[in-house]
Formats: sequence, structure tokens, C-alpha cells
Amino acid sequence: VSTVPTLRPAPHWAIVALALAVLHASLTIVNIWPTPFVRLSGDLSLEVLGVAGGLALLHRVVATRRQGVTRGLAGLWVALTIGRYAEVTAQSMWGRPINLYWDLPHLPAVGAMFAAVATPWVIVAVVAALVVVPTLLYLPLRWAFGRLIDGTADPNVRRAVLALLALAVVWGGVQRFDAERVPQWPGIATPVTVVWAGQARQVAYE
Repeated sequence: VSTVPTLRPAPHWAIVALALAVLHASLTIVNIWPTPFVRLSGDLSLEVLGVAGGLALLHRVVATRRQGVTRGLAGLWVALTIGRYAEVTAQSMWGRPINLYWDLPHLPAVGAMFAAVATPWVIVAVVAALVVVPTLLYLPLRWAFGRLIDGTADPNVRRAVLALLALAVVWGGVQRFDAERVPQWPGIATPVTVVWAGQARQVAYE
């Protein structure tokens, strides 16, 4: 019995573009001050393009582990999306960025206070949101990664993804080099992984 997986047909390029747009939207949201709501910025995410480039370069290996890679990337992206939302919202709502080292120890007290003053239906709604929101994020992200992985079966899609990654890196470098004369839109979004790395360094330092 052959163990070689059956490759899925490559989706239309428009589907791959939509998948990239979904992934970009998840990591490039910005806050609508001074509310907890967000909007799309139109920026480019080097994390999205970097992962897409990696999938393009490793398309043969990824195709043999499609389901596991899709689920793993979607789960990781849920954490990154929530981290992006927290990053852009905290400054607007509380006037300072989140500091995991100093803020996490206060969560039990805040939770106890909330449970004491909130009505039962509000508590149920919050608990449900903690379950529903990650699920609602996970499903479209899993779809997007699945379409992107299938799209890398097409060499034209692979070349386009790698070219877009190279252009984004060059464009971001030019913007930083001459911010006064070079248009700043579309910009390059601050990588969420850099924010998480900063939090990790802070915890390690403390």
C-alpha cells in the first residue's frame, strides 16, 4: 500500500489571496480610541509573509503533514491574535501596555471582585466568551492556513509568496531608512512575536 499522500488540487489564486488577507487581518488590527473595538490598519505582517514563505519553501514536507501543520499554526495564530488585540487595546483603555510580570498576580483579585459584583448572566456571558471567541478565531484561521498550504502546490503561488515577502522586507527597510520622504502606507506592523519576546525578557529580568 502506498504511503504517499494524495495531494489536494491547488485552489484558485484568489482563494489563496483571501487566505493571506485573513491572516494579515488577524495580526494588523489597530485600536479605535478610546474604545475596546478595533479596525484593520492595512499594514503588512512580516510574520504572515514569513510563515507563508516557509510553507512555500517546505511545501513537499508540509503536504505530508497537512492536517497537523494546519491545526498547529491555527492554534498558534489564535494566541498571536489575542496578543495583538491585548497589545493595541491596553494602551487605549488603561494608558499603558500590559506587563505580564506585574499584571498576572492581580488577576485572581480582579476575578473575585468581578464575581462578587457581576450578575449571574454577565458571568455566564464572560465565561462563554472565553470559550467561544478562541473557537471563532480558530476556524477561519485553520481554513486560511489550509488554503495557503494547498496553494503552495502551485509553483506560481510559491514564487508570488516569496516575491511578496522580499518586497515587504525591502519596503519596510526603506521606510525606516527615510521616514520623511517615503510613504508610510502600507506600513509594516510590529510583529506580535516581538511583543511576546519582550514580555518574556521582562519576566526573566524580574
